[in-house]
Amino acid sequence: MHRGTYPTESVLHTDLLISTVREEVTKHGTTHKDKLIRHPNQLIPILLEEQGPKRLKRYNPNDLTHRFS
Repeated sequence: MHRGTYPTESVLHTDLLISTVREEVTKHGTTHKDKLIRHPNQLIPILLEEQGPKRLKRYNPNDLTHRFS
């Protein structure tokens, strides 16, 4: 039985212009953060502020852009 060679992940991303998961998470996380900052409700931007010490290794959704960059 003959096994074909498969293109690498980087070739797929460059040739087919498919963004990586890291790029998508960063893009959507940044867009979401911008929407929260510009929201007309004055209580919404408060969600972006630090809420005190972090426990264990739990991440805040706002940290996604920093985790994947």
